[in-house]
Amino acid sequence: MKKFSYRCMVLLLFLAGGCIGTAYAQLVKGIVSEADGTPVIGASVVLSDNTSVGTTTGLDGSFSLELPNAQSAVLSVSYIGFQTKEVAVNNQRTLAIVLEVADISLDEVVFIGYGTVKRRD
Repeated sequence: MKKFSYRCMVLLLFLAGGCIGTAYAQLVKGIVSEADGTPVIGASVVLSDNTSVGTTTGLDGSFSLELPNAQSAVLSVSYIGFQTKEVAVNNQRTLAIVLEVADISLDEVVFIGYGTVKRRD
């Protein structure tokens, strides 16, 4: 009888701990797009304080992320060719994030190509 009550107590503590842990986490969803409304596929969305909490956007530019403290959370959204944007969550459940194209002049990019290749290669 004592083994059974001990096991029940351990199980209840385990379940209560899981419920408490998830009670403080908040699911935040959003869409990352360009200025013209085109979704940004594969953009990186990470928690600024903790780079181990993050995700990437899907084919429609959407993402969902479980944040431990959504009140003070700041998301860092980045993608190649766009300026990185910092977004304060402020307990919002859905976000619409618009990335701006980074100003890159062609003087900064240099392509060099040389050599020969056989047709079969």
